[in-house]
Amino acid sequence: MNLMKRNAFTIIVYLALISTIAVMAGDGKTFKHQGWTITLPGNWNGDAEAGLFWPGKGGLEMGRPATSLHCGGFPLMPGTKFEDRVKTHINAEPQDRKDVTVEGLKGFTCTWESQGKKHFGMFLEEVVGGGMSIINFFDCQSPADVFAEDKSDFEQIINNVKK
Repeated sequence: MNLMKRNAFTIIVYLALISTIAVMAGDGKTFKHQGWTITLPGNWNGDAEAGLFWPGKGGLEMGRPATSLHCGGFPLMPGTKFEDRVKTHINAEPQDRKDVTVEGLKGFTCTWESQGKKHFGMFLEEVVGGGMSIINFFDCQSPADVFAEDKSDFEQIINNVKK
């Protein structure tokens, strides 16, 4: 019986660990964050708990890295329009807007600029009940002067997000 308890504990710990660690997927890394699977280029690292990922080495000691992916969710209150809430969140007007559906959730991708950085992101509305929704976001950013070099990686990251 003692051996069964220890094995059950080991399995539980293992399942908890795989929800936040990266595993190799082809030439990329796959991370789990808040129920989403995010595949990143092989040279990227991150903090799955924080929902922040970046190319190369380094960490979050100095805040969000200049080139990075930040993902998470924010509330959409009843009576608030989805796109208006996104505009408030990004503090900008979405550019290059394209409607998307991912895992049955509707939303859009777009670009925007803020504080010397250019962003490519995706926003998806997830109804949670009681008139409330969550806007799931995936925000890739890099300095505006190198954004064109990073955009194809960003598009690949966004296009491979799964629930």
